[in-house]
This record gives sequence, structure tokens and C-alpha cells, in this order.
Amino acid sequence: MQVDGVERTWQLFVPPGYREAAKYPLVLDLHGSGGTPVGQGRTSGLVNLAAEKGFLVVNPAGKYVRSGSNLQTW
Repeated sequence: MQVDGVERTWQLFVPPGYREAAKYPLVLDLHGSGGTPVGQGRTSGLVNLAAEKGFLVVNPAGKYVRSGSNLQTW
């Protein structure tokens, strides 16, 4: 998705048994400076909890790149 001319990416977890007509809580799981959506998804444990409790989890990628590296930050 393009936001203000910047390509934004994310990882989305949808719980088992998801029904399009139902309403679900949505949790944003933000990575730390230099992290990634995939890495945050692995370390936070929210995906396992979301699978058990039935909510959506979005792990967005940071918007900015740290100077001198290719690591993402907010």
C-alpha cells in the first residue's frame, strides 16, 4: 500500500475460524527500532495468543530507514 508516496508493508495474522461477517479486535504489534514485522511476530507471542483468543494481529513495517543501514524504524 502507498501512503504519502512510501510503500508500506505489514504482516497480518487472521485467527483460525475467522468469519468475514463477524467483528474481531485488532492489535497492532509494532517492532522496535531496527526490527521487522516478521521478527516482531516471532518474539511478541501475540500470534499464539490471537490464535487462542480469536483476534487479528497486524505487524507493520517501520516507515523510515536508519541512516547508515537498511534497518527500519519509526
